[in-house]
Amino acid sequence: MAYLICRGGWPGSLSLTSKAALRQAINYVEAVANRDISRVDGVVHLRNGSFGLIEIKLGGDSLIETGANTLKQLADKIDTTKMRPPSFLMVLTGVGQYAYRRKDGVYVVPIGCLKD
Repeated sequence: MAYLICRGGWPGSLSLTSKAALRQAINYVEAVANRDISRVDGVVHLRNGSFGLIEIKLGGDSLIETGANTLKQLADKIDTTKMRPPSFLMVLTGVGQYAYRRKDGVYVVPIGCLKD
């Protein structure tokens, strides 16, 4: 019974060996997880119901760009008829002296700017 549940109902897998059929199901789940499920490193919730999304990166232009793209993709997936859009998107970096706002509206904030 467990095998039948894990194998799934794909007609193409009926002629495969049990190992190959399970591999097909695993590959499908991994593809969905890698392509469709976004994640962020943090969500700040405020008492008024607003929230912000935070992605943490060590620093460097390419990592900051990756973090900003992840945040924007997730923000685009939010159904704003059911909940508010994020109040801000922020890439928190490990290095840097100054916080700034990018042209796309994403804040880049070095961790050192959060002290005091």
